[in-house]
Amino acid sequence: RRTATCNPIEVMQLEAVRQTLAVTSNAVARLQVHCILAIYFLLKREMSEGRDQLLLAAQVIAQHDLHFQAEHSASETSDDLQERICAMSQFVYLDKDASIVLNDPSLLSTVLDEQFRALPVSMR
Repeated sequence: RRTATCNPIEVMQLEAVRQTLAVTSNAVARLQVHCILAIYFLLKREMSEGRDQLLLAAQVIAQHDLHFQAEHSASETSDDLQERICAMSQFVYLDKDASIVLNDPSLLSTVLDEQFRALPVSMR
């Protein structure tokens, strides 16, 4: 029937996630949460809200200048790099999937698409 139902626990959890996003400054964590929320809303067939989450994920990438290449920063570990690459790869997948299914333009920049394609297969 495609009726949208939210049980009270689901509503509370969604609000908790949104509150956490409001106070979290970690860009990779924010990107991951927006991607997961996009999946959540798209699976519920709330396409507009899912697309909004993808837009927010793209904004996080742009605002924090995230990319697939290793940063030359002493503070970034290989685990941090792998987590960033995984989060960004998930965004690439969701963006391409949404572009096909929803017939929306891609939110992925040409530079990031090229960087993704240049990743070794074992990193994807």
